[in-house]
Amino acid sequence: MSKNIEAEIRNLGSLFVGRLERNILDDAIEYVDFNECGLALRILCDQLCEYDVSLSQNEYNKVKELGEKLKIDLDYVEDLKSLIR
Repeated sequence: MSKNIEAEIRNLGSLFVGRLERNILDDAIEYVDFNECGLALRILCDQLCEYDVSLSQNEYNKVKELGEKLKIDLDYVEDLKSLIR
């Protein structure tokens, strides 16, 4: 996986510091260290939904863009629409 995408996922995760418990966030982002960027993004999406974390439209767009780059099932991303506030 490209270092750029890894950095994008880490940066995305940093947007949720203070809104998602640090250990939960770290556990999701940790998959990047094992070249599992798609899994890291899916887990992050799951945790955002599980803990009902509010998203801005810009944050949602970033998640969607990363999902498209990683070619993951965008159902994970679509689930986040209800969190946009």
